[in-house]
Amino acid sequence: MPQMKPLMWMLLMMYTGASIFLYMIMIFYFKNKYNLNYNEKMKLILTNWKW
Repeated sequence: MPQMKPLMWMLLMMYTGASIFLYMIMIFYFKNKYNLNYNEKMKLILTNWKW
C-alpha cells in the first residue's frame, strides 16, 4: 500500500470528523424537534438524508 500524503490524511480526518459532527447535530435536532422513539427517528433521518 502506498503511503498517504500528510495533507490528504488531514483532509480525510477533517471530512470524517465533520460528517460525524453533522450527524450528531442532526440527531440532537430531531430529538428536540420530534418526540419519537429511536427507530422512527433513524428512519426519518435516513429518508431525509441528503449528500
